[in-house]
Formats: sequence, C-alpha cells, structure tokens
Amino acid sequence: MLLYAVILLLLGIGLIILEVLIPSGGILSIFATAALIGSLVLGFMESKTTGFVFLAVIIVCLPIAICWAFKLLPKTAIGKKTILAPVVETPQERGKAGVSEQQFDKLKGKTGMTLTALRPGGIAEIDGQRYSVIAKGEMIDSNTEIVVMEVEGNSILVDTKHA
Repeated sequence: MLLYAVILLLLGIGLIILEVLIPSGGILSIFATAALIGSLVLGFMESKTTGFVFLAVIIVCLPIAICWAFKLLPKTAIGKKTILAPVVETPQERGKAGVSEQQFDKLKGKTGMTLTALRPGGIAEIDGQRYSVIAKGEMIDSNTEIVVMEVEGNSILVDTKHA
C-alpha cells in the first residue's frame, strides 16, 4: 500500500507540473488533486506518522515544483508562443521621450513656433526641432510665436512671446 501512495504522490506532483506547462483548462489539476488526496489517504491508512510525512512532503514539494515549472515554461514551445518577449529599445528608437532633462533645460528662454494648436498640449518647433509642448496659460493657436517658460521633467511649458 505504501508503494501505491508513493506512486500517487509522484503522479500528483507530475500532473501539477504538466498543468503549468500544458494548457488543459484545469483537467490535469483535477487529476493531480485526486492523486495527491489518494496518496494522503493511503499514507494515513498505513499509519498516522506516514500520513503526516506525506502531508509534509506535499506541503514542501508542491510549491517548489510549481515554481520550477513556471521557470521552465518560457523555455517550452508553448511558453514561447504565449509569453511576450521583453522589448529592447535604444534611445534613438524611443524618440524624444528618451531625451534627458538636461537637453530640455537648454530650451528654457528659447523661442519657437507652434505647428499645431496647443489645447493645452501640442507640437511646436524650437531651434529647428519638433517638441511636444504644453501651453502654460490659455489655448495657443497654430503658427503662433512662443517662448519656453519652464521645463518640468519632460514637460516643456510655453507661452506666447508677447505675453
């Protein structure tokens, strides 16, 4: 009877690992739970000590097996298809969002021209480059001369030049 309990224990842990690696809709989990409960019942039928040893093995080994399966998942064929790969971008690929604040600080006090209406955000050309800017006060129409009033982080706050 002890041999059957050990077989059911190993089968239950194996089925839990397969549940992580193979999308079965929970069917493998049901069989794994039945196998683990069966191993506990057979273990307690052998003796109380054996039953508690099986319970301790399940409590310790099951989380370890699940963590190991999740570490293994990205290396499997199914895992490669279902898990998104991390995006690796260079600052050039990110565009203006990747520009540091120090470069924005150089814009303070410079003048430019709005390319779109600022409601309050929009696009302006400053020193021959396009920037996403925010109107400090009211809405500013397109083709209006502006001056950079403040730079707060990545936000360029502008106002009309005659203000």
